[in-house]
Amino acid sequence: METNYLESVTKQFAYYKLLGDKTIDQLEDEHLFYQFHIETNSIAIIVNHLWGNMRSRWTNFLTTDGEKTWRNRDLEFESVLKSRQDILQKWEAGWECLFTALKLISSEKLNTIIYIRNQGHTVIEAINRQLAHYSYHVGQMVCIGKILKGKSWESLSIPKGNSNIYNRNKFSEEKKITHFTNEYLIKQKTMNTDEKMTRIYTGSPILAEALVGRLKSVDIIPIVKDDQQSGIMFGNAPNLTSQVRVFIRNDEMTQAQPMIEAFFKETGEEK
Repeated sequence: METNYLESVTKQFAYYKLLGDKTIDQLEDEHLFYQFHIETNSIAIIVNHLWGNMRSRWTNFLTTDGEKTWRNRDLEFESVLKSRQDILQKWEAGWECLFTALKLISSEKLNTIIYIRNQGHTVIEAINRQLAHYSYHVGQMVCIGKILKGKSWESLSIPKGNSNIYNRNKFSEEKKITHFTNEYLIKQKTMNTDEKMTRIYTGSPILAEALVGRLKSVDIIPIVKDDQQSGIMFGNAPNLTSQVRVFIRNDEMTQAQPMIEAFFKETGEEK
């Protein structure tokens, strides 16, 4: 159970980092520094605060107080980051500190007492405290991004209007034990590889859903894109309001080819 906890919480941290990554990626530079008024924080300020908190909490996590004497928390809320490069450097450095520390924690240490401002926490309590804190701030980043982008915002979860088809797709599968973040993290890992993708279908969302289902049955997970790029769903039902395109990795083509050809023959569709 303890090992499962560490694996699970690491995935949850990675999931919230991914939400922040995708928010930053789709915003213009000026959006990253936008403040609704002087008392609110820009995304740049939030990132700077997260970086300061992460360095303080996760440096020598098991052996020193989480509030380091060298931390200047007040400065974290000043406009000290001046470029996208500054933001990304702090963003990546903070998360790297966190993930490095998590890798050093063994299940035997989970009930060890550590301190944050002289307040004792078990390791589990301290980790959960930070998970809640970071998800809170990433949520602020997402909210700012969505407001600034308006209708051009790319959904980070289930696009509006797709809940029913998403649920139908999920409930059509056999029950299984899997971490809820897997579909998002695996998709991102795939998209980050240098492997090129091959388009195998363009057309009806309903037929695309059927093709995706067949491929998933042999553990091939396609990437489905709609023409408006309003969202990318990995192995899930596409948006019914537009034409979609289905892609798979090149190294999966040999395995997938017979199934794809049979699908086209049955449906009368073309690639």
